[in-house]
Amino acid sequence: MKRKAIVWLCDVTEKSILKLNSQKSYEKSLKEKAIEIMKDLNQRMTSQEGTVLSVRDRFDDMEGNVKEVLDKMEQAEENGFGGGIREDDVDAKIESKYSMIVDQLETAIKSATQDEEEFKRVANDLQGMVKKMQMGKADKHEMAMVKEKMMIDGRLREQVDTLRVLTDMKMTKEDAQRLIIKKANTRSLYWV
Repeated sequence: MKRKAIVWLCDVTEKSILKLNSQKSYEKSLKEKAIEIMKDLNQRMTSQEGTVLSVRDRFDDMEGNVKEVLDKMEQAEENGFGGGIREDDVDAKIESKYSMIVDQLETAIKSATQDEEEFKRVANDLQGMVKKMQMGKADKHEMAMVKEKMMIDGRLREQVDTLRVLTDMKMTKEDAQRLIIKKANTRSLYWV
């Protein structure tokens, strides 16, 4: 009977050790995956931050172009339209500038939308990783890395919100058309 008890105790001990080694191996594998995911997320966040800054710079450039066009239109209005330029040429130039501005705005909005989708995807990845770490009893270092990523994630969200505000402040198509309609008609100036 003592012999059976000793054999049974050895079997239970051996199984417990195998189970413990298996669990440690699983936790190590999970930690390695988490580190790999963190590196990948870090690279993605860094590249997205550059994209958001690039879009902001393009918006600033477009704003400068719009102001320049408006200044030229105001100067032309003050000096009297024409100055040897035909009405058709003025209309063509305005249309080309308007088309250029609309194209740039559409490109910027498309880029911002893509950035927002990438942001949502990265945020979901982070949430999944946090849940895995909590279930796998991740160490404090990994949690600190996740918190850092979440702070970067928050900064990216603020930049996207800023980009939305800038987009809302830009001139709409209707505003541009109203300005075109208000321009002086050179024929009406000659018949006065």
